[in-house]
Order: sequence, then C-alpha cells, then structure tokens
Amino acid sequence: GGPGGGRARADSMERTADQLLHSPRLVIPEHPPQRTGGGRPRAFDDLAVKRVTAAGLMKQQQSFRRCFYFTNTFIANTGEVYKVEPFQLPPPRDIAALFKDKAPHGEKGDGSPSTEATARVLRQRSASPFRERSPRRSSFNGTLRTRGRRKLAERASGSAGSGGSGGERANGSDYGVRRPSVDSFQDDMVDVSSFSLFKYLRVEMFGVQDNPSVGDAAPKQIGNFLSVPFSLESFLRLGVTLCLDVFLYVLTFMPVRVVYALTMLLLESISAAGCLAAGRLSSRARYFHRTHAFDIMRGLILVMGCAALSVLDMSRVYHYIRGQSMIKLYVLSAMLDIFDKLMCSFGLDAFDALYWNTRKLVHPRSLAGSFFVVSAYVMLHATVLFLHAATFTVATNSNDQALLTLLISNNFAEIKSFVFKKFARSNLMQLASSDAVERFKLTMFIVSNVIVSLTQDPLEQVGRSFVQVFVLTMGGEVLADWTKHCFITKFNDIDASVYEEFAAVVRLDVVHSKKENVILDHTFAVTRRLGLAQIPMACVVLRYLSIALVSFLGRWRTPFGLSRRAFIAFAVVVTFLVLLVIKVLLGVALFFQCAKANNETMNRLRKRSDSIVERESMARLAEISRFTVNLGKVW
Repeated sequence: GGPGGGRARADSMERTADQLLHSPRLVIPEHPPQRTGGGRPRAFDDLAVKRVTAAGLMKQQQSFRRCFYFTNTFIANTGEVYKVEPFQLPPPRDIAALFKDKAPHGEKGDGSPSTEATARVLRQRSASPFRERSPRRSSFNGTLRTRGRRKLAERASGSAGSGGSGGERANGSDYGVRRPSVDSFQDDMVDVSSFSLFKYLRVEMFGVQDNPSVGDAAPKQIGNFLSVPFSLESFLRLGVTLCLDVFLYVLTFMPVRVVYALTMLLLESISAAGCLAAGRLSSRARYFHRTHAFDIMRGLILVMGCAALSVLDMSRVYHYIRGQSMIKLYVLSAMLDIFDKLMCSFGLDAFDALYWNTRKLVHPRSLAGSFFVVSAYVMLHATVLFLHAATFTVATNSNDQALLTLLISNNFAEIKSFVFKKFARSNLMQLASSDAVERFKLTMFIVSNVIVSLTQDPLEQVGRSFVQVFVLTMGGEVLADWTKHCFITKFNDIDASVYEEFAAVVRLDVVHSKKENVILDHTFAVTRRLGLAQIPMACVVLRYLSIALVSFLGRWRTPFGLSRRAFIAFAVVVTFLVLLVIKVLLGVALFFQCAKANNETMNRLRKRSDSIVERESMARLAEISRFTVNLGKVW
C-alpha cells in the first residue's frame, strides 16, 4: 500500500496492541527480569519460549492471555510462550481473534496470580531499565505517542494536586488523563418526541434568559473600556504639552546657549592670546568647555538643516505632489510616515553619539565623523518632514475630499496594525508616546499651513478653512486613538489606570531634569522618552515661516515705513521674544504641575500597603524609552 498504507497499518496495529496491553490476561511470576549470559534481558526466564511464524501462531489450538507487542511475544493460557519472528506479526484483526471470547485463566481458581498481582508485576517491569529497548522502525511513531501520553499524565497529575498519586490512573483513564464519562452527559439528553410547537413559541417569546457563565467581571470590563479614553487623553495632553515645550526650547533657549558658547569661545581666545604674549600660557583662565562646543555644533546643525530646506522650491514641490493621483498620495504619505519614525530612532542615537564624543573627546576624527553623521541626518530628516507637510498641504487644499479620504485610510490602517496584536504595559507606553508625538506633528503642520495662508488669503476664508481642517484632522486622529487603545486594553486585559503610571513616569523625567547637576539642556530625558525629533521639526517650521514672510512682503507694504531688511529683523526679534515668553511661562507651569502631581503620587503610594507592585511597575516603565526594543517589539 505504499508509505501511506504502511503508516496506517502501523497505527492500526499500535491501537490494537494498546488495547491488548491493558487487558489483565497474563500469568507472570512476581520477580523482575534477569540478565543472562549474553547480557541481553529476558522477561520470561522460567518459561519455555517457542519461536513460530505468523501462520504457526494462528494454527495453535489454544487461547491466549496476553500479547507483548514490542517483543512479538504471546502468552497462552497453559503458560507457554510463543515468540513470532521479527517483522512477521499477523494482521491486527487476527491478533484480536486470538483473544476473542477467552476468559482470563486467573479467574478460574487454578492458583494463578490475581489481576492485582499481575498489574503490579507489569508496573515493576515497565519501570525497569530493561524495558527501555530500541523499538523497531515500524513502531517508532507509536513509541513517541506512548511517551507523549506519559508526559501528559505527569503534567496532569502534577497540576491536579489531588485525586491520588501521579503514577496512578484516575477514573479508569490511561496515564492520568481524566476522560468524561457517559453519565456526565445524561442530563443533557433531549426527548425529541415530546416537542411541542406551542411550548417552543412560548419559550421564544416569554422565556427568561439565564446565562450562568456571566459574572461580575462583565460590568468591570465595560467600565474599564469606557474609562480608557479619559485616561488616555490625560496622558496625551501632557505628552503634547511636553513636545511643545521641547520644540520651543530649540527656537528660544538653544540660540541663547549658542550665543553664550560663542562668547565663552571669544573670551577663551582673548585670554589665550594675552597669556601667550605674556609668556604664561599654562596659567590662563578657562572659559570654554566641551559643553559649549556641543551647543555650538547643535546650532550649526540647525543652520545646515534650514539651509538644506531653503534649496527646495515650495511651489514646485507643491504642484508636483498635487499632480499625483489619490492612490499615489496615500502611498507617499504612508512612506513618509514610516521614514519619519525610522529616522527619528536613528537621530536619537546619533545625537547621543555626538554628545559622548564631545564630552569624552576620544579622538578628533571620531568627533568629526559624529558631527558629519548628525548633520546629514538632520538635513535628510528635515527634508522628509518637509515633504510630509507639503503632502498634508496638498490634501488640505484639494476640492475632492482628498484630506478626508487620506485621514480615513491612514487611521483605519493604523487601527488594523495595532488592535489585534499582543501588548504589554511597556509596549503600550511606547504606543501612547508615539500617538502624542503624532498629534503634535499634525498640529505643527496645521499651524504652519495657516500662517502661510494668512499671508495669501483673506482672514475670513482662512479661519473657515482652518476650522474645517482642524476638526477633520484632529477628530479623526482622536477617534482612531480611542478605538485603538480601548480594544488593546480589552484584548490584553490591561487596566485603564496604566495611563496614570505612564504620566507619572514622564512627570518624573520633567522633575528630575530640572536638577542643578544636569549639564546639558533639560529636555534630553523628555525627548528620549517621547521620541520627538525637535531639531528637524524646527527646521521645517522655520522654513514655513520664511515662506510666509516672503509672501507677506510680496503682497503688502512694510509697516511704519521700514525697509525690507529692517522689517525682517524687526519681525524676527518680535517673534523670538514672543516665543521666549511663551516658553518661560509654559516651562514654569509644567514644572510646578508635574512636581505637584508627582508629590501626590508619592504620598498615595506611601499610604497604600500594596504599593510595592505599583512601584515596581513604574520602575520597569522608567527603563523604557520610545524606541527601546522591549519584548521583541518597538511601536
């Protein structure tokens, strides 16, 4: 019958032998098997073994009690032992016919061992090391199945913890696996002959629903499901506010730090020149440090990113993207979003490497290489964000509902990508941080488009368009985030209070970053936690502000009779001062709010007796940043 037929025959023989193996039809002396001179174990030393063929076995005019399938051995009622030649066993039906209607010899009172004694001897011999023989090739699969049943019996007996020892069989089942009895299903029998149409209709219309499987967990799950949006919005508001604070830092305090570092470099140069002229170079005062060098390099990187974007013509980019079809617009938006996340992850490590080489100064070549890598990254990432903003502008200004279609497709693709996956608390924190950064990025795109539109269109038209775009964009984003997080917490059995733990961890970053021993800017920990690329985003916003300024000067006269250069300088200074005031107020408010909430959290944890688990959870979350590989995943 081929390989398939041979396998089926082997399986059938295995099942038949397994049935015969569990029938107590054997008279065996109660002593373990002994080794003989050849070193090979023999299970029947006191019995005369007769070697026969399959045909010779079937011709025997006596009944048999037991069959040892793996040794091809058959025990007759008279005590004679027959051993069939290898690979010559009869078919399973013929083997079963040898035992058909044959009463056990031990039950007739002829002095043979009882069934219990026989079972005891079999257990001893099965536990003996001599029983572990190499199986024949035809019975290899059966041996694996037997071993699998033994392991299953050990696990079942160990997990049950009651109902006898692990080696015994429970409820008449093999190897400790409890099998359902027929009596357990007798209550579910239905008498079809007594069916009545009247009773059926009465039950369907007036019957009382009874579902005993529903417990008090269902209301709790629904309550947790409905409370997720509120907890999520609380964390996202904090995340977006922190992103704005970090972004304003790049536009306000970082230029101040660059100017201060250049001043220190100038004083260092003057001091070195004076000491060199006086001949006491070793005793000169130190003004310039490596931290100042790092600030200067970051300022140069920001300038290089803005210069790279100034090469791109906004009108050409806009009309090229506008000429694409809707499907190309969707693919382009998805590609730019993926590249944005990848480059953001790379950029954080690149800035860390630049900081390390600046502080340690391992080798000048290594520092120059890190500066070149970071500069190339900022220019490339700023270009990607600029193209993404231009794509968003095209979708906003189109008249064929392209923005609505693009938002719906992106949001549903995001929901499909995350909802039906396994999430841990740390992975959920990464996803929530990503959502906060995504909202901030969309807000910056909308604000940049509105600023450019204000210099080109009337205020009434811009206001109406801004409201429509903001409602569609942010409404779709909020709805997608709610749906995504509600079902993630439902499928992964995560409580809604986990978002408060996320907020507590971020607030700790804000509070700890304001300590005096922090050498660099106070936004490093927050940037690493949320995964915001603030310098490339600042380059894009500055590029849009320059476009708005050029458009304003081309359409309107300069106020107060100022020249174009004077007006540009005046606009830059006023904008910088306004942003500086906003940054100071926002930073102070954030610090006091985070400190107050952090103190309340610490007091609450001290009063609770079971706060150790929550503290350990927060400690584990504190080790996770936006792009940390956790449980094999990054969100």
